[in-house]
Amino acid sequence: MSAQAEKETKAPLKMKKKVGRPKKYTATKEVTKVDLTKKEEDAIPEQSTGNVDAVEQAKDVEKVEARTPEPRLEEVTEEKVEQTNEDANEEVTVINEVKEEVKELTQQVDKAIAREEDTGVKLPENVQKLVSFMEDTGGTVEDYVTLNKDYSEFDDNLLVKEYYKKTKPHLDDSEISFLMEDKFNYDAEVDEERFVRKQKLAYKEEVAKARTFLDKMKSKYYDEIKLRPSTTQEQQKAMDFFNRYNQEQSVVAETRNKFVKNTKDLFDNEFKGFDFNVGEKKFRYKVSNPFQVADNQDDVGKFVNKFTNKQGEIEDLNGYHKALYVARNADRIAEHFYEQGKADATRDIVSKSKNIDNAPRPSNETNVMPNGWKVRAISGADSSKLKIKKRT
Repeated sequence: MSAQAEKETKAPLKMKKKVGRPKKYTATKEVTKVDLTKKEEDAIPEQSTGNVDAVEQAKDVEKVEARTPEPRLEEVTEEKVEQTNEDANEEVTVINEVKEEVKELTQQVDKAIAREEDTGVKLPENVQKLVSFMEDTGGTVEDYVTLNKDYSEFDDNLLVKEYYKKTKPHLDDSEISFLMEDKFNYDAEVDEERFVRKQKLAYKEEVAKARTFLDKMKSKYYDEIKLRPSTTQEQQKAMDFFNRYNQEQSVVAETRNKFVKNTKDLFDNEFKGFDFNVGEKKFRYKVSNPFQVADNQDDVGKFVNKFTNKQGEIEDLNGYHKALYVARNADRIAEHFYEQGKADATRDIVSKSKNIDNAPRPSNETNVMPNGWKVRAISGADSSKLKIKKRT
């Protein structure tokens, strides 16, 4: 028994060692897919019950870790990049739209002012509001557009970005995007439902806070513009131009009102008509409805509109210049037609006086009396006395 015990003690001691598991990746929550169609030689070989070399075991673990596929991690990264690009493009679009709005409004103001100077048409309501804003506050067109932004039409993402730009001016666009992603980002497929709901509520609260802040900022911004200490040289020129323009318009309005009043006074009940000088004579043309004439002639634009199209271009050039020439040479034209009428009347009289009657004249009838006297009836003044002409 002792000899047998010695043999057992001298024999090498064999122990089974458990195979270590690969380290679990916690950074990515992706599910590792294993292709079961591969051959068994690709799988991890079963460990024997003999001695296991720790170095070889570590190599096997490294091989298993190296073969772990991570395709979905790359896909998620690409999606984030694309979303960031889309947000950037959308933000650039909004900025470009604001710049285009400023440019378009500036052109509209210039055209409206030029049209009012030429035709006397009043400025449109939106342009008049801009002019009043610049006069009251000294602000620019950009300030006016900023104050009239409708944040209700903004996308929630852009609204929060605008809010962060105002409240965190020390951060640039990339830092603001990173901050928003860190605070509100979630994965609905991987994250717990409670966490997803919490992120959504936080984002909703931030959107409401941003909208309230930006709306209140309008009134504050308006007060800041009014408290600006001075204006630039270009703004001062614009202010001088608008002030001078308003003064000129006031003078024009006063002159027009005076003209309309004088026109109505002219065409009152005592108006007898228009006088025309024809040579040494004066003729008067009586107007049947003086008050209607006064209404038609209290604005020169009504006269010009007879010859223009919808774009204000003169179409009937012949009629326009004829009417204008007649208005400037009324007496000369009246004299011309007067002389023409006299000439036509004289020509008619001469024509009638030269007309010879070819009908035969009736012969004088002579009556012979029984005593040899000849009596002839003659025409002349009617008299009750009989006149006899005696031959000598």
